[in-house]
Amino acid sequence: MDKNENGNASEEDLVGIVGDDAIVALYYGGYEIEVKDPGKFPWARVFEWLLEYGYGIYIVKREERLRILAKQSW
Repeated sequence: MDKNENGNASEEDLVGIVGDDAIVALYYGGYEIEVKDPGKFPWARVFEWLLEYGYGIYIVKREERLRILAKQSW
């Protein structure tokens, strides 16, 4: 998995994984990832990264876009 120099997760790491296929924003101590193009989005890689760092994952649809809400679960 992608780790920064301290071995921790960072928003920068996540942004690097999603590239131009999503918008990453901080969300109540976790992340909201707005998926721009579900067909090009790296679903497996993003889910693996989030789970590796102890995030619970919720998927919602707002304003006609899929969004992944990720909150620390441990």
